[in-house]
Amino acid sequence: MKKKEKTKTYYKKKLDSVFSRYIREKYEKDGKVPCYTCHHIGEVKTMQCGHFVPRQHMSTRWDEDNCRPQCYACNMLYGGQPSTFAVRLDSEKRGTVKRLEKKRHEIRQWTIEELKKEIEKYERTTIPGD
Repeated sequence: MKKKEKTKTYYKKKLDSVFSRYIREKYEKDGKVPCYTCHHIGEVKTMQCGHFVPRQHMSTRWDEDNCRPQCYACNMLYGGQPSTFAVRLDSEKRGTVKRLEKKRHEIRQWTIEELKKEIEKYERTTIPGD
């Protein structure tokens, strides 16, 4: 029996999972992660990967500058807190918000091979302190 090839949707979901873990662990210290927008402290497993430019924009979906850890409330209940997110992003690196706002309008089609490469990159990336 022939083995069924995995779909692009499968690889997008896999990259979402691997990338989310990477973002949350990147900002973890002593097992705790601060929410980027409200500063609530949570465990890596309870925090989420928040996006300044929403995930449906494929050009910025896995852009590290676009993503930070957020608590469930900020990310899901309060729509990601985009105003607070924007202020914090630009305070870290001026021009980030403008660059991401421009990039969000780019059309980006990911191939299965590109998705696999990104999955591999984030699976093997070690976070400082690990």
